[in-house]
Amino acid sequence: EASLRQEVASLREENASAGEANRALQADIDQLRSNHIHRLTETFNGLTTADELSGFAMQLVDRQMAFTTSELPQLQSLIVKAQQAAQQKMQAELRQQMRQEMQQSNQRTREEATDCQVCQERERSVVLRPCNHFCICLQCAQTMQPRQCPLCRQAFTGWSPAIFS
Repeated sequence: EASLRQEVASLREENASAGEANRALQADIDQLRSNHIHRLTETFNGLTTADELSGFAMQLVDRQMAFTTSELPQLQSLIVKAQQAAQQKMQAELRQQMRQEMQQSNQRTREEATDCQVCQERERSVVLRPCNHFCICLQCAQTMQPRQCPLCRQAFTGWSPAIFS
């Protein structure tokens, strides 16, 4: 009976020791998982393009099953942040692209608005009489045959230099 008590006591000590070791290992695992989430967050913070952010979010969704339930809220939060950041980047890139296209279009429109309607090489410089259209340059007004306004097709009898103030 004494030997059984000693064996029980020994087993209890081993069990307590194993329990402590188990808790220490669990703490190490928790720390490693926390570090993993932290590294993923750092990776997320370093991403700059919409494609990078979108790809990162898809990778996180694929990896989601490997995480424990205690990590899921952090991971899901990171996924949402990555998806939102990707969407915001795409919208910003699209707005920038549209802004550039509008500027280019406006520049072309301004250039076309000042080009001679006949030669489209020189700037408009005269007002035709009697229709008062401002649409051609002096050289074209002097050499045009037949002498018709390119806008209204009315015959013009002369022109005046355009004066800008």
